[in-house]
Amino acid sequence: MATGSAPSADAAGLAKALHRLRSTLARLKGELELAELDGVAPGPETRVALEEALLHLEAAELAALVGGRRVLVADDDERLAVLMARQLRREG
Repeated sequence: MATGSAPSADAAGLAKALHRLRSTLARLKGELELAELDGVAPGPETRVALEEALLHLEAAELAALVGGRRVLVADDDERLAVLMARQLRREG
């Protein structure tokens, strides 16, 4: 994909699917955390698996949305840098 060009319909569909998957996994992780607070959480292997899946999904998003290009986000506030990186991924 050339710089500045719009993503193809396939890439846009993939981006939307990946975003839905990320949202679903994040919600599931939140539900597990709430269950843990209530004292009924499953074993730690479930959380580890979810965190690993989210990392793999992030790599797939980068490949699908940015076409292999990378952007370095630097900020003295780590939370702001993470938020900016997420927004840039969503924007493709």
